[in-house]
Amino acid sequence: MTCPAWPWLNAQREDDGDTEWSAEGTAAHSVREMALKHDLDAHDFIWQKRRVGKFEFEVTEEMCNALQPGIDEIRSYGGQLIVEQRLYFDEWLPKGQFGHLDAGIITPEMIVISDLKFGAGVPVSPIWNKQLLIYAAGFWWRFARHRTKAKNVRIIIDQPRHAEGGGIWDTTVDEMLHFMETKVAKAARRVWKEPQTRVASDKGCRFCPDRRDCAVYEKYMLEQAVLDFDDVSQMQEVDDLGLTPRNPYRRLSEEQKVFLIKNKSLIMDWIDGMHAEALNDALRGRPWGGTRVEYGRAPKRNWKDEKAAKKFLLARLPEDEVMVTEMISVAVAEDKLATSEREKLKPLWTQGEAKPVLSFKEPSGKKDKSYPTVIDEFDDESDPM
Repeated sequence: MTCPAWPWLNAQREDDGDTEWSAEGTAAHSVREMALKHDLDAHDFIWQKRRVGKFEFEVTEEMCNALQPGIDEIRSYGGQLIVEQRLYFDEWLPKGQFGHLDAGIITPEMIVISDLKFGAGVPVSPIWNKQLLIYAAGFWWRFARHRTKAKNVRIIIDQPRHAEGGGIWDTTVDEMLHFMETKVAKAARRVWKEPQTRVASDKGCRFCPDRRDCAVYEKYMLEQAVLDFDDVSQMQEVDDLGLTPRNPYRRLSEEQKVFLIKNKSLIMDWIDGMHAEALNDALRGRPWGGTRVEYGRAPKRNWKDEKAAKKFLLARLPEDEVMVTEMISVAVAEDKLATSEREKLKPLWTQGEAKPVLSFKEPSGKKDKSYPTVIDEFDDESDPM
């Protein structure tokens, strides 16, 4: 909601289709959708195939284990469940703007929306999450206001593959509508008035496809990385951070360190982009000063024809050395056993302790019911709407 130019730039851009990661998320969404619509569990779809564009995914035990807790949580609210609906936001945005709601629940006491974030890269918080507040408003306008007098709204982000992602946050219908009128509608008007204005921000630029050609983004990133290019000839690596000798990280304030840590993925994405450009130029015979192309370890070898390879190996090796099978996991075993038998299984398995992670949880308050989170995709200073 910061950069007025972003919607216009995005509209002119050709759709590159799904990446492997976004396609995997779509596959996971389809499993959750079918489970919720047909009163099934995620494990009922195990080993099925899901094709998304040019990608094909198998519904694995890992995927099912990640999805099932979120499915159970949605069902725990009871009420009327609405799954995978297109929502329009014409009351606040130019006509025709829409989004897809994963799941919404209507009860006499509360309106609940749940959004699955299957990515494991960037943690997403529900607290004042712009995308989900907009979706909640659209859900309330199209469905909930006609079926309940509830004034409480609960936003759930289900991000099962990130230790710091996801959580629950409560607000009210009045606060949600105030946000839509004072923030969203205002940002939409600015888009029409200032279509050429570019404003850089941490999470806004993170998902912008035009950031590589944006001078505003480049300047912003140089500032965030604490780099002084007037002294570039004197730069040395300090603890692998690449900061100038007069600015090693030990001399940074705690606030500066926390800021850099929180924005690590954005800074690394910027550096990765430069790395890719440098490698591409080197491959074309135009290496940057001090760089060259070297070839690392070759990828894992795979069978061209598994059946032919199996026949070849079984003629020469014992079957138990050729065909390796694995025992089912504890989670799958519990899913298959009767409830009374699961207690008897407990002495047979063990579980390590959760690994500590550095979190940046927002100050607790009466509305903060979130799990520890770092950032969300749509921040006041970053949402590119």
